[in-house]
Amino acid sequence: MSQESIVVSVEAGIATVEINRPQVMNALAGNTIRALRAVLREIREDDRIRAVILTGRGRAFSTGADLGDPEIALDGPLSERPAKLAALMRNEINPLMEELQSFPKPTIAAVNGAAVGGGIGLALSADIVVAAESAYFMQVFTPKLGLVPDMGVTWHMERLVGRARAKGLSMLGNRLPARDAADWGLIWKTVPDADLPSEVRTLAQLLADAPPLGLRALSSILDEATGHDFAQQLERECVVQCGLVASEDAQEAVAAFREKRPARFVGR
Repeated sequence: MSQESIVVSVEAGIATVEINRPQVMNALAGNTIRALRAVLREIREDDRIRAVILTGRGRAFSTGADLGDPEIALDGPLSERPAKLAALMRNEINPLMEELQSFPKPTIAAVNGAAVGGGIGLALSADIVVAAESAYFMQVFTPKLGLVPDMGVTWHMERLVGRARAKGLSMLGNRLPARDAADWGLIWKTVPDADLPSEVRTLAQLLADAPPLGLRALSSILDEATGHDFAQQLERECVVQCGLVASEDAQEAVAAFREKRPARFVGR
């Protein structure tokens, strides 16, 4: 399952996916993006895997797209640059982000260091984001490159921290320490650097043991909520709840409660 730039380990139903390009702070070259998509496809189809941890090797989580990669570099004839970038975004980058955003198994981003540019979008595509206390988030596309944030950052940022903070971070390019990111609601929590692997592993195990159908439904219904008024969301809750209540997992939960034992969920 592992690729040269993406290393995967699987233990007790948990897949740890590690971006392995520490020499460029885990920036994503075109081949890296394709490797990550291939790994995610395999994980999606492997019923033994119940939860996923996404992290980076070395001192960075990810700095987004690798502008030093010839496939991504903002060079070449001016007349060809828009089409080159459009093809990359529409064929590789955007599909990757959509696949992560709608991934059918619970995901945790373990932000071990710098999350810069599109690396922020990569982290925020996970269901839960946990960061080391030394980590930070920084959006430099607009002030440094004259471009706009991508990889889903413009979608996530305003929803999570509000318009004022989203604009300030994106227009000024200030470094946001992990603790502030947690205080602002951008991420779930921070932990001491040394505790990050064990903390994330514990959370992943909780998700791996939880009912898969319920977790998938929860992610979907929360994403839908921002586009609904209150009455519409109440109806969606009714439809989703009624679809889950007769599942094997729901029956198992009731039986386990009555028998005072841990439930064993199978995703049906």
